[in-house]
Amino acid sequence: MLNFAITGGTSGIGACIFTNTECQNFSRSTGYDIRTKSSRNDIINNIKDSVNVFVNNAFSNLNYFAQTEMLYDIAEHWRNEKDKIIVNISSINAELRNPRDFMRSKYSIAKRSQDNAIEHLRQLCDCRIINIKPGMVDTEYNKHKDAPKLQPSDIFDNILYAIKNNIQDITITK
Repeated sequence: MLNFAITGGTSGIGACIFTNTECQNFSRSTGYDIRTKSSRNDIINNIKDSVNVFVNNAFSNLNYFAQTEMLYDIAEHWRNEKDKIIVNISSINAELRNPRDFMRSKYSIAKRSQDNAIEHLRQLCDCRIINIKPGMVDTEYNKHKDAPKLQPSDIFDNILYAIKNNIQDITITK
């Protein structure tokens, strides 16, 4: 049985996962902020023993590398746990080579740092690490953008598919 914990489970992709699984939600609204080491430690210390899937979903516009730091922290904690799965929510923007502005560039670099970290962590850890790289998702942040959008449920379906079929990396676009 899959038992989930997630960072950022209050909106978008995270809310979809939270409402469709047996899930612990660690988000700012529940008192957890991945920007601080102490909060990341609190997340790790409060994960129920039954949790076997950790979804690293929350992204911080105030500390672009907080999600990468959370990834390292949970991987270090679960490094010897063969039955544990980390699902990282990256972005197709990690592949962006010609950013049009500084904000997009910072986001792209932050997501690329996660992808690079996963390459290393897979060599160091016994736990499985899955990397999901969606294109634009229909969320509050993207609601005014005129472009084809994935639904949060598309991401959730692909997470389940990756877990079931032992797939490490999935890129999803519309």
